[in-house]
Amino acid sequence: MGLTKTITTLTLEAAQAAAQACQARARIISVPMNIAIVDTATHLLLFERMDGAKFTSINIAIDKAFTAAGHRVPTANYKVSHS
Repeated sequence: MGLTKTITTLTLEAAQAAAQACQARARIISVPMNIAIVDTATHLLLFERMDGAKFTSINIAIDKAFTAAGHRVPTANYKVSHS
């Protein structure tokens, strides 16, 4: 049994492709977004703020990506309550 293991992680190129898909979806729904993408270890790999995205949601986007990656679930599982 080895003392280390290899972990598959997202590349910058893959993160950029994911960000492009996020931007495309944001344009379809007409909501400018802050886009945060983290790697397998939950470290920030890419961040983009679309023109018009709320400054106040920058940290929310980063924290949401961190939390989702840490729990190994999609960010869609963490929806904002409007109550």
